[in-house]
Amino acid sequence: MAYLRLVDYTQIPVANPRMLQKGGGVAAGRYERRGKNIVISPILIARNEWTATHMKADCSLGNKCVPSGMNPAAVGQPVPGSPGKLYTNCTDTERVARLNNARECAMRVLATKGGVYGSA
Repeated sequence: MAYLRLVDYTQIPVANPRMLQKGGGVAAGRYERRGKNIVISPILIARNEWTATHMKADCSLGNKCVPSGMNPAAVGQPVPGSPGKLYTNCTDTERVARLNNARECAMRVLATKGGVYGSA
């Protein structure tokens, strides 16, 4: 009989073929996904809500690249769970550019007043 340990529930190794690296590059990478912590601080909850609202308004795109391995017939079809967003065909170069653009947009949003970095 095998006994499960707490780490079996709270940590999952994840491999991602297109992961943002330090310095802004995109390459294959691995990380450990850990169990979610429960946020109870009202200040942190407010900051998370502010960030989510502004990231969605400033950084979201109107379409999504078809995931690799998915049937190409999905191009032009709606993305489940994202009303108004459609699948589009993307090359690997476009996928990397989208990740870099998202990173740059996030840095702009988080650097404004009310964001994590403070005082613009």
